[in-house]
Amino acid sequence: MGKFKSGMALLVAVVFFILTGAGCSSSQQTQAPQPTYPTPGSNNGPPGFGPGGRGLTPGRGPGAGAAQSADVQELTADELTKMMAAGKNLVIIDVGTTGEYKEGHIKGSIWGDLRLLRTKPQEYLNSLGVQKTDTIVLVCETGNKSYNTVPYLINAGYRNVYSLAGGKLDWLRAGQKLIKE
Repeated sequence: MGKFKSGMALLVAVVFFILTGAGCSSSQQTQAPQPTYPTPGSNNGPPGFGPGGRGLTPGRGPGAGAAQSADVQELTADELTKMMAAGKNLVIIDVGTTGEYKEGHIKGSIWGDLRLLRTKPQEYLNSLGVQKTDTIVLVCETGNKSYNTVPYLINAGYRNVYSLAGGKLDWLRAGQKLIKE
């Protein structure tokens, strides 16, 4: 009976430590370094680009991924709307899943295979008829996938490549519509 009580006491103590996280308080945890962002006015993005800018989330920004050697430029929903209204020749590529694209996309956009854009950008964009001098705007649901894909295109020699800040969510928040096909 004594062994049972001491075994039970040990089990209760272990469960207590697991449930309460004893020894793992948040004040003792080491936090990962926060990414640095371009500062406003640094020509690395539209006005207001920086830690408080629209569409930016932790983990995004220079150094966040393997291909992040290039500066990423973002457009706000309002900036993209103005470019479209002005008749600027744009290639808008939705890099979301096919399901996300079918659920709703920006009028005039095409679906782009994210894997091919990252692994064979030049060959894939050539197959779509996209030239290196074209203005390309990448779009996804939240702006993360598009932001992280821009450097792959820049590293392949495309110079006018943008990500829609905040993605389709910010597009809708700005009062714009998505279409279904």
